[in-house]
Amino acid sequence: MATSISSIEIITALVAVYGAALSTIIFIKDQNKHKRKVTIKLSNGFLTSDRGLSDPMLIFEIANPGQKSVTLVGPKITLPDNKSMFFPEIGSIVRFPATLEEGKSIQAWIKISDLKAELVRCGYKGTIKLNYSIDDQTGKTYNGKKSLNFPVTK
Repeated sequence: MATSISSIEIITALVAVYGAALSTIIFIKDQNKHKRKVTIKLSNGFLTSDRGLSDPMLIFEIANPGQKSVTLVGPKITLPDNKSMFFPEIGSIVRFPATLEEGKSIQAWIKISDLKAELVRCGYKGTIKLNYSIDDQTGKTYNGKKSLNFPVTK
């Protein structure tokens, strides 16, 4: 004996599935809203002032697109052998550790010539791949999306 499903039962089932999916999406968005989010990018550039352009710099652009403030320890570079370089005297308009409020960004920079000299001193040659990141004071690391091919020596 075959049973038939009425159109009301089909509509009820579709509304239930839609409601479950919608509540899951809202739950996930609400959970993500309360997470700390930090993005970091690295580029080459120059600083400007009334005296002209600076020496060539590596510039870290650090942003907080989240809805929670985050306290950042400072940017670092990871070398091909997984050693990390920290910069206690990094140039910036803030002093690290620094609190980055939601929706704000900061920049930090280092002279390319200083980085090259330190890499040569540590025995690196040619072009190496640099990865970059920044840690917060809870120990979470926010990694840059792209690595940088950096010419140490020609």
